[in-house]
Amino acid sequence: MPFRVQEAELNSILFRTDSSIIMGSGHVMRCLTLADELKKKGCKTLFVSRDLPGQNFKEIESRGHCLKILPRPKDYFDVNINKNSYEEWMGVTQEYDAEEFKNVLIDEKFDWIVVDHYSLGQEWEKQMKNISEKILVFDDLVERKHECNLLLNHTNLPGIKKKYKGLVSNNTKLLLGPRYLLLSPIFLKTKKRKPNKNGIIKRIFIYYGSIDPSNETGKAIESLIIMDRREIIVDVVIGRNNVNMEKIKILVS
Repeated sequence: MPFRVQEAELNSILFRTDSSIIMGSGHVMRCLTLADELKKKGCKTLFVSRDLPGQNFKEIESRGHCLKILPRPKDYFDVNINKNSYEEWMGVTQEYDAEEFKNVLIDEKFDWIVVDHYSLGQEWEKQMKNISEKILVFDDLVERKHECNLLLNHTNLPGIKKKYKGLVSNNTKLLLGPRYLLLSPIFLKTKKRKPNKNGIIKRIFIYYGSIDPSNETGKAIESLIIMDRREIIVDVVIGRNNVNMEKIKILVS
């Protein structure tokens, strides 16, 4: 991990992130990569997530992290959510989410809050002062104001530092660029087994995230079928919450 937080500060870390059919599970998985490392250092880790269709609670608990669940909003249906409006993804406002968040914690205090959520920003973060004095935000949108001590964006956008002017205070430390990418140790092991490229395609790996709501997996498989390259080995990986699972099974059968 390319940045360090002093050992004395690593006592209790609170994560606010969600997964759903619309959001996918990437936000949760990114937080889990950090949480797993912190837990190895003896930190207390707690996730607070909302009960949305396609949630990934089992993954959080299977790794030994504590979990508190925010209720699913009444009359919440994916078909009524504007998928292009991040503010709608939770089904509640930032203010409402902050109140429910504080209520489930019952006056608990934490050394750090880690926020990885496209629906949350400065309005939510300002209400966390009584829970923690330190907030780390994962952001790759560069379009919303944040009230935080640290902001991590691992994308390699040109002039990215200037784009945060006016979005965060001068006191916010920016961790920008691929060097701060939170990558699972599994991928690092895979990199060591990377074969030499000779221009000949023998095998293709297809994975579009755990949920893939637009079925990019199916589109890729259909394209390969049309090409009729039977000599190529194709490995297809999908998540348990993939809504197109049965269609994909038929395609690969």
